[in-house]
Amino acid sequence: MKKILLIDDMAHEGWKSVLEKTVVKTTGEILTAITQDEAEIKLKEEFDLIFLDVRLIELDHFKLSVQDMSGFKILKKIKKKFTNPNFSTPVILITATNKIWNIEAFRQYGIDGYYIKEHPDHSFSKDISRENLENIQNKYQFLLSEGKKRKSIWNSSIEFINTLNNLNYFNDSSNKNIKTRISDKLKLGYAYLFKDVTELERTTLNVDNESMAFIIYFSILEELVKGFSKNTNWDRTTHIFTGNWKFRNNREFILYEPDMDKITVHPYWDHKKNRMTLKELNSTDKKADNYLEGKLNLSEQVYALLFLYDGNQKKDLFKRINNHRNRVDYIHSSVANIYRESLIDSDRKNRSFNKIEECLTLLNFIINLPK
Repeated sequence: MKKILLIDDMAHEGWKSVLEKTVVKTTGEILTAITQDEAEIKLKEEFDLIFLDVRLIELDHFKLSVQDMSGFKILKKIKKKFTNPNFSTPVILITATNKIWNIEAFRQYGIDGYYIKEHPDHSFSKDISRENLENIQNKYQFLLSEGKKRKSIWNSSIEFINTLNNLNYFNDSSNKNIKTRISDKLKLGYAYLFKDVTELERTTLNVDNESMAFIIYFSILEELVKGFSKNTNWDRTTHIFTGNWKFRNNREFILYEPDMDKITVHPYWDHKKNRMTLKELNSTDKKADNYLEGKLNLSEQVYALLFLYDGNQKKDLFKRINNHRNRVDYIHSSVANIYRESLIDSDRKNRSFNKIEECLTLLNFIINLPK
């Protein structure tokens, strides 16, 4: 059973019953709040969907600005912080006004749909009334499914933020910026993933927000690798690589000894070897100069992190994630794709949920990286 909240001063004067019988039916239980104060108390709990009235008090009818109305103030509080318990919860506006500028103001702060209340003294035609009802019924069903996807991504994001807050080295002065950047990328990825795409964007501009979100989430690994690395790996003033790379668990990835003209590297790709020297690198790997300068691609950095923290236990999962990243044509266009494949999946609409699952897999991989 879904947990639904109806915020409406007229909830017990017919509207709760109307929604129960025509929209919610057997899918959920409707709880109510008839005042702004009561709504704010109820909103400390998580809901699956919220119906929100524009005006909760008589004084709202005399306010000229929609921003001053109680319903708008409640919506702003719901959406004020990404960490708020109902930030990802779908909201359907219930309103007696058909003023488009009022509805647009609410849309700017994150409503997902609206229903215009009809009064017997100002009723529409039966056809319009029927269409109005069918619209909210369809929107409700869609948002229950959409809300589940949102909640899964949001829950993983919040878990990740809480994890970072509990890691001391992400809270010291030198690494606070890393934590802020990661938090910002979590929000940005969520924004792309659940942006309401217009018909123009979908049919003419070929927007693929799910892939853009995956790229943003993947880029978080860049910040995490640096967060798990010792600050001494880079000069604190110039941020130039010092020639050594040690993780916070004191395991060395790259060790450069200039007096001996020697560099040793952990062969994170091979469990059978302990170290590779400069001589071995020159004969088996042409990237010796890149190691000296700390110029490794992101996947190499992540593989090294996994190897030196938990012996590559998550190597296969990361390989799958990295392969998916490589299939996203925005950043890695293969020759075969350039000559044979379209940039955007022709069936992207049907596969969007799979792409959301890929984003969720990536987030959960990041959350469960060894600390």
